[in-house]
Amino acid sequence: TGSSQVADKRVTIKDVARAAGVSISTVSNALNGVDVLHPDTKQRILETARKLHYVPDLNGRNLKSQENKVIGLFLSSIKEPAYGLLAEEIYKACQEKGYEFQIFVSNNAQSMLTNILGNRVSGALICNSFIGKQEEAVLLEYEAPVFFLDRTVSGRYALCSGKDGAIEDWTREELEKWGREAVRALDTMITEKRGSII
Repeated sequence: TGSSQVADKRVTIKDVARAAGVSISTVSNALNGVDVLHPDTKQRILETARKLHYVPDLNGRNLKSQENKVIGLFLSSIKEPAYGLLAEEIYKACQEKGYEFQIFVSNNAQSMLTNILGNRVSGALICNSFIGKQEEAVLLEYEAPVFFLDRTVSGRYALCSGKDGAIEDWTREELEKWGREAVRALDTMITEKRGSII
């Protein structure tokens, strides 16, 4: 069914082990930096994990049954006043919808993907130039609920403001509007995706 296909898209540690021709514990040692492997074996496993777009579940297996109600805002900077205004509107909208709100400031694309796909957040608001076309493709493939504030992207669980470029140029009214509308759109996507997997 469509719902099982969505659920099956996540690459597991077993998939990495199978593709690399090693045991699950060997993959775990390589991913966790345990210094017991031959360097060539470790490198082969890490390269296999990268090629498969493996992302560990940051919440751990024992927490998968709990509902994650966190929306994350992914920025490359917080130095402009516009970011504070946007964050304030997002925070208000999150409160109204019953979500926790977290801000991630980073220039590391892999780290941001890990946070989004590793169940650290249930939905992501993206305004970060370090998330490029390759990362966009991975997010669309995994059908992660995302809302792009700084570019035009479209997918089943991906929406956008339709405004390209930095939010520093937005008016106060635009910041207020898109902060709230983005959270409402994410909430709809998150609810729809959860319903399709159950």
